[in-house]
Amino acid sequence: MGEEVTPWKGLKQVLVIDTESYIDTRSGNRRLLALAYESIHTDSGDISRQGYHIVSPRDGYYSDTRSQRVHGLTRKDISTHGEDVVAVLDLLVRLVDHVGVVAAHDIGADIAVIVSEAVRSGHTDIVCSLHNARHICTKIESTPLCRLPFASHFGPPTCWKWPSLIEAVQVLLGDAPVERIRHSCPDDVRMCSRVFLRLYNIYTQ
Repeated sequence: MGEEVTPWKGLKQVLVIDTESYIDTRSGNRRLLALAYESIHTDSGDISRQGYHIVSPRDGYYSDTRSQRVHGLTRKDISTHGEDVVAVLDLLVRLVDHVGVVAAHDIGADIAVIVSEAVRSGHTDIVCSLHNARHICTKIESTPLCRLPFASHFGPPTCWKWPSLIEAVQVLLGDAPVERIRHSCPDDVRMCSRVFLRLYNIYTQ
């Protein structure tokens, strides 16, 4: 038999990402609102590059009622600080192609938002880049280590639930509980990077 390949084998650098999104009330589709990232070295934990970009939709439409409560971003924030979505996706292509490994807490949700926006804007390069990259989901990888019981109405739990990012930070890193009023892309990327490095150290010992 050949050598077992794991998500952690041969990792030198990883791109940790987090997205913020909102529901387009006209179509029901999720739209990319913001992207945060950190490129970190697994051996030292050093950050080689990081950023946070608010996305300005090309069609100028932003239904911000719920999103403003969740993310705190308003139409004024979008108009003042928003960047063209294609420019943000161009940057992401370069980052993904350079690093080759992408990590996030619930990475499937983040990739779905990015791909949906890429298809809408005709930016197929990022779809190819994400397809070719290695994906690591800290939510899935931390589940057997956090061992949080899955609540059941039919008796004792029979499996472990996926930990939220805050729960993973608390269990794996011993941080005190955090109460957050709003979701923050940069904060989540920083927490996810810490969780990732802890998982890397555990799984490669």
